[in-house]
Amino acid sequence: MRGVSLVVRRGRITVVLGPSGCGKTTLLKIIAGLVEPDEGKVLFDGKDYTRVPPEKRGIGMVFQDLALFPHMSVYDNVAFGLRVRGVKEEEVRSRVREALELVGLDPTMYASRKIEELSGGEQQRVALARSLVIEPNVLLLDEPMAHLDYKIKQRLLGEIRRLQRLLGITTVYVTHDQAEAMSIADEVVVMSNGVVLQHGPQREVYERPLSLDVASFFGEANLLEAKFAGIEGEGLVAIRPEDIEINPEEELDVVYEGVVEDLVFQGPLIRVDVRVNGNQLKVLVGRREFYKLGVGVGSKVRLGWKISDVKGAKAAR
Repeated sequence: MRGVSLVVRRGRITVVLGPSGCGKTTLLKIIAGLVEPDEGKVLFDGKDYTRVPPEKRGIGMVFQDLALFPHMSVYDNVAFGLRVRGVKEEEVRSRVREALELVGLDPTMYASRKIEELSGGEQQRVALARSLVIEPNVLLLDEPMAHLDYKIKQRLLGEIRRLQRLLGITTVYVTHDQAEAMSIADEVVVMSNGVVLQHGPQREVYERPLSLDVASFFGEANLLEAKFAGIEGEGLVAIRPEDIEINPEEELDVVYEGVVEDLVFQGPLIRVDVRVNGNQLKVLVGRREFYKLGVGVGSKVRLGWKISDVKGAKAAR
């Protein structure tokens, strides 16, 4: 990483998003105190924590591999951090019970179980309870849903968001999955090659990306030549698939004729691939709206968009 300057807002979920190897996990480890930066400082509420050891930073962390102790019970895994801190056993019992209940695990059913007896989603909840039981000031999560299936992932993302709102914990969540980022983030940090490309509220980053890399990585984007997109100048610009209209009824700034090449069913949305003057454009249409259009593969259609919906440096000028 180089030149990374980042302010994480108190009580919010900040998602660090980027491809593998871009520096996301290294950034998280620097915050946690597991990696010491070559230069710069790590500040908590304005105080310099750069040389403060991890156990004194008030941080809870959930790793990608969960790092649970397989030889210990669920109870002992969750209690571990409290015991290391010298908390009395009576208080340990009370706090472990509360933490398990908080993440949706009944202590009477789960406390005595071994880690290997749990499903992936249940293990994830234990890891989260172990981080929350120490009452951290900051919660760090490093690709915590990497090995879970879609439905369990969505359920746990909802749980993390609920707990974060309930407890008000400042949370930094690292992922390469833009769908995860969109479903949980208050703010998004987009990284590439060790550099922060953009940081801001989720909606702002999505609707006003500062570069084509951001537009392409945080959401779907059609990359088009500027002149084709209706923008003066050279180079590429981007337009979101949902910002393109098929057979528009209103008058738009740019309109082309094309042929439907493919239809991809995505549940509530249909992706329509249209060939226009040698360019393949992806268009996202709501399911009900699509059925009203009555188009299929081979249909001739008109595509249109507003200049204001074109994204990229050249479009912004």
